[in-house]
Amino acid sequence: MAEGRNWEETLTVSADLLHDLENFISHPSSRQQDVLVERDLKIDDTHNLNWLIKHDLFEGVVLHLTLMDTDAYRFLAGYEMALAKPEDVFGDFEVAWQGSHYHLHVRQ
Repeated sequence: MAEGRNWEETLTVSADLLHDLENFISHPSSRQQDVLVERDLKIDDTHNLNWLIKHDLFEGVVLHLTLMDTDAYRFLAGYEMALAKPEDVFGDFEVAWQGSHYHLHVRQ
């Protein structure tokens, strides 16, 4: 991947997913698994950005963005934040690695 590259993508969260996230945050006893949702966003032939919402034993419900080298299956960079309410999932997020910037816009 060329150094200094900018990549940008918009991810739309459905009303159903937002409802599921509300339950996932507010009603822990209803959780069937630790991961609510996961999406892999392809950047190029050897890189992707993984978007994940999961329950973490120490942090509560967390949003993770992970930049991965898919050839070597190796973590390159990441970002995470706790989600206190469903609307926290919306926003503009950035992961930077070796002078390149990966922007994910999460919208309703």
